[in-house]
Amino acid sequence: MFNYEQKYGCFPPAYVADKQGRPMHSWRVLILPFLGAEALYDRYRFDEPWNSPHNLALAGGVPHGRDEDYPIFHCPNDRDSDKLDTSYVMVVGPRTISDGPTSTSERDFTDGISNTIMIVEMSDSGIRWMEPRDLKFDQMSFKINDPGGRGIRSKHPGCANVLFGDVHVATVLEDIDPKLLKGLLTRNGGEDVSEFFNPPDRRH
Repeated sequence: MFNYEQKYGCFPPAYVADKQGRPMHSWRVLILPFLGAEALYDRYRFDEPWNSPHNLALAGGVPHGRDEDYPIFHCPNDRDSDKLDTSYVMVVGPRTISDGPTSTSERDFTDGISNTIMIVEMSDSGIRWMEPRDLKFDQMSFKINDPGGRGIRSKHPGCANVLFGDVHVATVLEDIDPKLLKGLLTRNGGEDVSEFFNPPDRRH
């Protein structure tokens, strides 16, 4: 994500839209060249939707992560879901990293790029890694691992991992205040999120 921003002057949008404004290509496809998957990116057809027969045939070619059994967009702990489903999504909304088709740059993060969550874990997402679909801010649960709603969740007991704009990864515990989590997900809301980084009696 950071290398993409360094090259293009902005972070990738959540999706690239077609002429009718419909989601067509995911940010996960856009960052392939920065993951050592230039050949896959070059074969992908941006003049066709993500689920065209040609593009779907490429889905299994996504590079694997440190655990060679799982593609790079799939958490090894997320064992019960399809390996071609993503475990990592953007939270999409007007004040998040992207509202969908719009890119943001570092200067848009007036709350501080190191204070703003960019990507979150979402186990059992049901979202193919190439699919231009993520987690919507106005429809999500702000309780970590909420069994009754779609939100940030993982197979890690009692927590989930998130990626901040300065590319550091942090663990978020299940008992985080939903209001604090909302503040961490917005880039320009002016919320006080210092409690997350300096908790009195807890470790993140």
